[in-house]
This record gives sequence, structure tokens and C-alpha cells, in this order.
Amino acid sequence: MDEIWKDVVGYEGVYQVSNFGNVRSLDRYVKCSNKPNTKRLSNGKILTKQKNKNGYLSVYFSIKNKGQHKKIHRLVCEAFHEKEVGKTIVNHIDGNKENNIASNLEWCTSKENIAHAIENGLFPLGEDARDSILTSSEVLEIRSNNILSYNELSEKYGVSISTITDIKNFRSWKWLGGEQLPDYSSIDNDKLIQQIKEAKKNSGLSANEFAKTMGVSRSAIHRWETGRRLPSHKFLLKLSEIYGIEIT
Repeated sequence: MDEIWKDVVGYEGVYQVSNFGNVRSLDRYVKCSNKPNTKRLSNGKILTKQKNKNGYLSVYFSIKNKGQHKKIHRLVCEAFHEKEVGKTIVNHIDGNKENNIASNLEWCTSKENIAHAIENGLFPLGEDARDSILTSSEVLEIRSNNILSYNELSEKYGVSISTITDIKNFRSWKWLGGEQLPDYSSIDNDKLIQQIKEAKKNSGLSANEFAKTMGVSRSAIHRWETGRRLPSHKFLLKLSEIYGIEIT
């Protein structure tokens, strides 16, 4: 197979990239740094490849005394593969980050890229990751626990509240599955407040007794009734289970 060269997108006439994953500069005239009104010929050459901390190969571009590192796999894919709508990630088909020939690269979504990495065992996930604190079973416990608050889960499992939030909302450990949190974004707040008032009234309990059934203070119930603060996910479920309040 012959080596084919194409202009680097955005650097036409200055740099080119090949289907073999090589990058070169082209002959061009540049200003002399010590003589601004004078130009000299800069001979084109094959650029030296450098490996970054993540294992990707890059080259260094220099235009008008301004430099920038460019990842080779993106340069190749942009030149030899038409970008598809919604696909902005470059995937190495064989999993080798240093194999940047055009036939080994493809455009994909972030989700497809992660799925490919998992399928081919390209990086450790979950409890196999070196810095993982939680096990897969613990993540599933967190995801399905609708009784404890995020603070309580954080203390129980020794992780931050943001970690609990990411797990609950499937921003981390996505591949593991588990119980997805219901979407409460469309709740009618005014309707919810009215239902809480009616539930309290129909229960026949005093304010203190009603608060006790919910496991909160009397002042918390008052804040719910006045709309100053709405119940968290945990207490929405409790209101639904005990008093039949509609939350969806």
C-alpha cells in the first residue's frame, strides 16, 4: 500500500499527515526572528513523534513562533475519515494507541469508545482500578438504597457525597447497571406541597407525630408545607409509600 499524504485540517499548505500516521512540515518561507523584514526558507521534514502520559503519540506544530502539540490519531482521522454527526471521539480499532494508520481509526461516540475499551479489556474498571475504594457489590447497594440519605451513604461507605451522587445518577460505574433513580424533574411542586398538607391532615396525627413517622423534625415538615424546601429523594419515596403521595 502506498503512503498517501493530505493537508492537516486547519494547517493547509503548512503541515501534512499520511495514511501511515506520519506527519511532515512543508517547505515554506518564515520570518527571521532577528530580522523581521527578512524571510528564510524553512525546509520541510518528518516531525518527531512524542508519547504523552496517556500513551498517545503527538507532534509539535510551530506557526509564527507559537507552538502546540497535536495528537496524531486525530490528525489522521480528520484527514482520511469523514466525521459523522454526533461522533467526535477517535477510536483505535485494535486498541493500540500507537497504531495510527488510517485503517485502524474510526469516529465514534464517547459511549461507543468506552464500550469498545471494556469489550477489549483496554483499561481496568470499577474495583479493578488501582484507585477504587468501592467494590461492584457496594456500588449496587448504594444505587438501590433509597432509605439512607446521601450523607449517611457517604459515611457508611467512606466516600464523598459527590461520589454517591455520581453513582446514583449513573455518571460513574455506568456499565454496572442497577436501579436507575426516577426522574423527579417534572414534579408539580405546588401539587406536592398540597398533597403533603392533606396527608398530614388526613393522618389524624399531631405535627410532631407526623414528623416522627417521616424521621424528620417538625420544622422540616413546616418547610415542606410552605415550599421553603422540598423533600429529598429519600423522603419523597417515604411519602409515597406511607401516605400514597404521587411523585411522578
